[in-house]
Amino acid sequence: MKFEESTDIIAKILYGSGVRHVIASSGSRSLRMVRSASGHPQLNVRMIVDERVAAFSALGISDCTAQPTALICTSGTAMLNYAPAIAEAYYRGVPMIIITADRPVDIIDLNDGQTIHQFHALDNIVKMSIDIDATRPCSKNDFDKISDIISFALSPRKGPIHINLHLEEGNEAMDYQCADYETEFSRLHIPHSTLSMSSFQKSEIALKKTLIFLGQMPFDSEMIQLVEHVAGLPNIVVVADIVSNCNIPNVITDIESLIDHIKAHPDVFNPELVITLGKTSPISRRFKEWLRSIDDYAHWRVNDKPEPENTYFHLERTIIADEKTFLKHIADNADKTNVDIFNRVWMVLNRKADVIKSNLLAEAPWSDIAAINVIIKQIPDSYTIQCSNGMSIRYLSLTGANRHRLYCNRGVNGIDGSTSTAIGYSSVSDTPTLLISGDMSALYDISALYSGQLSPKFKMIVIANEGGEIFRLTKATRNYEKREEMLCNIPDIKWKDVAKSVNMDYFEAQNKKELESVLGAFFIKNDRSTLLIIKTSIGNSKIYGNIIKEINNRL
Repeated sequence: MKFEESTDIIAKILYGSGVRHVIASSGSRSLRMVRSASGHPQLNVRMIVDERVAAFSALGISDCTAQPTALICTSGTAMLNYAPAIAEAYYRGVPMIIITADRPVDIIDLNDGQTIHQFHALDNIVKMSIDIDATRPCSKNDFDKISDIISFALSPRKGPIHINLHLEEGNEAMDYQCADYETEFSRLHIPHSTLSMSSFQKSEIALKKTLIFLGQMPFDSEMIQLVEHVAGLPNIVVVADIVSNCNIPNVITDIESLIDHIKAHPDVFNPELVITLGKTSPISRRFKEWLRSIDDYAHWRVNDKPEPENTYFHLERTIIADEKTFLKHIADNADKTNVDIFNRVWMVLNRKADVIKSNLLAEAPWSDIAAINVIIKQIPDSYTIQCSNGMSIRYLSLTGANRHRLYCNRGVNGIDGSTSTAIGYSSVSDTPTLLISGDMSALYDISALYSGQLSPKFKMIVIANEGGEIFRLTKATRNYEKREEMLCNIPDIKWKDVAKSVNMDYFEAQNKKELESVLGAFFIKNDRSTLLIIKTSIGNSKIYGNIIKEINNRL
């Protein structure tokens, strides 16, 4: 009879809870948990040395699969490298199971090596933490705690949880058998929220100029249909970040190009009611500042948690509901006799801006934004776009994403982890993934390319403008006298050598003609992952800024 260790039962609980992918990082203290997970026939376990890369890769996997991904690391500071990705998952509502191996309880605080207070170390960025002593046979109560906390990760709002597991070191078999534990338990099912008309009166929306803002959301075809319906209502305008994955007609995804004109005509464009959905605040800082500055409107936050999020300082109501249920409620109860022109004036403005923008982008000199405008028109339909933070996501907000699914770590991250997240996503996606990254972001996360996860389905474009273009554009930093030295300074990376070292095909473009000539081969090449470096000049983000200014001037 095979003796089952506590970690064997935990591996079964992981699978029973919906975990299919596990990422482990090297370590002797975590060996027993890694051995049990890799020994489970239905868990896909991969090893990534760098815990920071491992955690962001897990985030990308969970983004793609909509399932929780488990992480396993050794004791000491290893777990702290998970923190940036865990924080992003926490604020974006992405489920992750963090299992940290720890020394026996009686070893902590004895000045022993690789030993810190691990329990509670992640409490500000996880939904819940538990501490389990697995140096002895775990009890049914211990396993119940593990099952319950994983279920909690999957309940609204979804998010990461932390299991701190005290383990004996070594590979030898333990001399005990765990208590029987029924792992074929029922998965926790969270019913869709239901709203009755008592939640708010029909007239509260039907008779008001209403602006609905959509923050970051995963791609959902049913959600797109609902948004399309609501965006056609006469008194409602829908403004959506490009990461909302609702890039459809009658939805404004480039609010940055309209904001000056909107601010200049408050009687026409100011809303009486603002409703926000999705997990993130706007990419456009000026749009956020406008909503904070104007008066005489109420803010309703549709959320999957009760805690108030008073982003715009006008919060009147928090509505606990999933986004689709709420929008369906609006669509089903819309006043069909309403003749309000609020939607019409916004749409007329948006269509006019689109025509101006199209002409300006076509005429733009060689620059980051000119390159992105060429690329976006040639991306094959099957591709999902991953994007780094900083200027890259702002360029795409201007050009649009042509209905491609688009992901970016817009919860709380800066430029960290973009490549790891994209590669993790690509590793489990059925379709190709394109990462568009700035050179500073690509350098920051360069170890992701060495994580052993590259496949022919992964394509990467790096905009090489000698680092930190957002600091050259942003008002807060552009006039700093030591800007280049202290904010934008990156080493001269030999990207061709990097590509060769990780067996990636390499392309390069230094002008529009070269870019147009290599894009076809870049997307067609399918036997290896592929890297394209686009070289532009320092300070070229001014061209992007001037396009936005000119659009506003011509409206």
